[in-house]
Amino acid sequence: MRKSILASTLLFFLSCSRDPPGWTLWQHTFRTEEDETISDDWWSEDSYSRLEECKAQLGKEVVRLGNIYKNDTSRDPDFKFTLDTEKDVVKLSAVPLKANEKPKLSVTRWFCLPIGMDPRVKDQSTWVLWEERFESNGVSWSPRDGSSQKQFAKESHTH
Repeated sequence: MRKSILASTLLFFLSCSRDPPGWTLWQHTFRTEEDETISDDWWSEDSYSRLEECKAQLGKEVVRLGNIYKNDTSRDPDFKFTLDTEKDVVKLSAVPLKANEKPKLSVTRWFCLPIGMDPRVKDQSTWVLWEERFESNGVSWSPRDGSSQKQFAKESHTH
C-alpha cells in the first residue's frame, strides 16, 4: 500500500513538472529588397528532449549558414556583401555598386520553443471559430456560422 501511494505521488509530481515535454528548433528567414519584403518563411527544423540540445543545434545552424554564405562563389559582382553572425542570427546584406540596383537583406533567426508552440504570425481575418456538435452518430465539429465557408468559397474562386 505504501509503495503504491509513493509511486502515485511520484507520478503526480512528475506530471506536474513545469518543464515542457520537449523543444522545437524554429528557423525564420525574411528577405527584403529596398525595404520591401520579398519573402518571409518559417520552418520547424527538429525537436529535442532537452533545451540544451536544442540550443547546441541552434549554434551549429548559425555556423553552417554563415559558412555557406562565406563560401558562396556565385555572388553578384554588382553588390558589396556584408555577413554578420551573432548568437542566434545570420544577416547578409547586399549594397549595390550601381545606382540602378536596390539594396537587399536576408536575415535568418533560430528559436528554441516548447513543443506545440507555433511562432508564426496568424492572420486573424482567416480564423474560423469551430463549434462542437453532439449528434446521434457521435461528435462533430463545424464552423460556428456559415460566413467563413462563404468567404473561403469566394477566395478559392478568385485564385
